[in-house]
Amino acid sequence: MARVTVEDCLDYAPNRFALARLASIRSYDLVHGARPLVVCNNKEVVTSLREVAARKIDFDRQLLMKPRAAVLENEAEDV
Repeated sequence: MARVTVEDCLDYAPNRFALARLASIRSYDLVHGARPLVVCNNKEVVTSLREVAARKIDFDRQLLMKPRAAVLENEAEDV
């Protein structure tokens, strides 16, 4: 895939807003050390969209995970 577009990814998310939410959550994870699920040499936002287009991440599974704020609070309590 030479270029990933929002239209490529809309088939795998309920709507544009859900896609933006999914990409932002995944981009946050990538910035904070998560390993990419696809091989590419792009910035985190593009990598997250490539993962959606490659069906490596799913809207329902990603958003059912524990909220980021809860994870950060638990890490702060452990220190």
